[in-house]
Amino acid sequence: MAVVTQAVTKGIAANVLLRASCVPWVNRIPAHWDSGNIRRFAAMKTGHTPSRAEPEYWEGCDIPWFTLADVWQIRDESITYLGDTKEKISGLGLANSAAELLPAGTVVLSRTASVGYSGVMPVAMATSQDFWNWVPGERLVSEYLLLQFRAMRQEFERLTMGSLIKPYTRVMQQV
Repeated sequence: MAVVTQAVTKGIAANVLLRASCVPWVNRIPAHWDSGNIRRFAAMKTGHTPSRAEPEYWEGCDIPWFTLADVWQIRDESITYLGDTKEKISGLGLANSAAELLPAGTVVLSRTASVGYSGVMPVAMATSQDFWNWVPGERLVSEYLLLQFRAMRQEFERLTMGSLIKPYTRVMQQV
């Protein structure tokens, strides 16, 4: 994790000119980096679960739907891109719910029972409400955002200490 933190907060060039960071747990960052609230660089979306009472939302489906049942894929942080999902939803389920089809490159960040785990969508997918989904703008690379979230792992754990289901609102206020 120290290598990831080093790469995320200082870059890969050893002799780069640094400046102070406004983030408490990051002392200095490369002077040429643009910094600011994540919402300047990515759009935040939440997931949703289509109604289980409507079988046509869940039968013969082809839209990957990432849920806590799939979070095992990203728990050890050894993969970058999400794999196949346990469940899929239909276009009808998507159209009749608050779920969204998010573009490939979206970075998922778990926010409920498995707080702080992250990965990148390799294809368009939807997620359950257990995730904050970050759609990077043109100035942010998905894989960089993923490394940033992974470097923040200890901070996420610190902010959620003591909760049974760790409230992610406090964490997101800090990002």
